[in-house]
Amino acid sequence: MRETPLQPAATDVQAVDLRPALGSLEATFAPGDGMLCTSLRHRGYELLGPRGIPLLAPWANRLEGDHVAIGGRPVDLSGSALVHRDDHGLPMHGLLGGSPLWKVVSQTNWSLGAELDFGADPALLELFPFPHRLALRAEVGAHTLTVRTTVTAGSDTPVPVSFGFHPWLALPGVPRSMWRVELPAMEHLEVDARGIPTGASQFQESDCFVLGHRTYDDGYAGLRHGARFALSGCGHRIVVRFDSG
Repeated sequence: MRETPLQPAATDVQAVDLRPALGSLEATFAPGDGMLCTSLRHRGYELLGPRGIPLLAPWANRLEGDHVAIGGRPVDLSGSALVHRDDHGLPMHGLLGGSPLWKVVSQTNWSLGAELDFGADPALLELFPFPHRLALRAEVGAHTLTVRTTVTAGSDTPVPVSFGFHPWLALPGVPRSMWRVELPAMEHLEVDARGIPTGASQFQESDCFVLGHRTYDDGYAGLRHGARFALSGCGHRIVVRFDSG
């Protein structure tokens, strides 16, 4: 099937189901709700929790306060409804959660492309004064969901890049305590009581273990291209692979 460019649209496209001709994997994206991946199904089994796979941009995780310097520029994040906050009140997970500004630019049965012009919204620029465009393309193959994200800087200034994804994965029919976890070798970042990195880190070897009652809200760095994180149990195995970037 040839890819057909569409007229830009945002909130009029509420949900798009992606189904390849071959294979047993399906995905659903909501362009009008922050380009959120709301569902990932394998042979009818749901592999995501209710929060899906949100894009966290223009920064991921936490900032240390409302008055910060980003890319050498002072920014005041206080008082904005666009700023998401953690339990300590710190700015968290960027500004685009649930954003209706995404515009669908291409679509096939198995792929979806959308763009967001960050520089066209004055409210966003007030909080992150770096005009840029975000492009996200999702493709569903026989056994894989591939998401490619491109940041294109505006003509006036470089853009600090710190976006990320937060996949809320779930193994169908398997208690969380019985999930088997595979972690790649990487640097474990030391954080303070608020979850802000201290600058110290420690190398962590690759590991494989049953999750039990352990919980994580940790920071890691130093991942190599191709690094894999995996969950498995009762015949299911979900792998997240960092291909590049």
